[in-house]
Amino acid sequence: HLFPLSLLYNLIGLLFVAVVTGIVLNLVGCMGGRVPYNNLTKFIDRINETLTSPLKRYIRPVRMGYALLDLTPMIAILLLSVLQSALLALMRSAV
Repeated sequence: HLFPLSLLYNLIGLLFVAVVTGIVLNLVGCMGGRVPYNNLTKFIDRINETLTSPLKRYIRPVRMGYALLDLTPMIAILLLSVLQSALLALMRSAV
């Protein structure tokens, strides 16, 4: 009966990896690197936009000199980590 919880736990882990990958790709692009634009990067962008767009309604970018820093991917990572920890505690208590 733990299969649905472990499946959800692993799905959250994949979302976590997608958000971190999106942050790295964005950072490489901002530093002048060439980021390949293919189906995988489009998919990662779509996942990141789906996760961060609700947060962007409430959290505005932070101004750092002439640049704006979008904190929503980092907050999404924090929320995914909290959710994953809660699921792990729930799975451990169910055993």
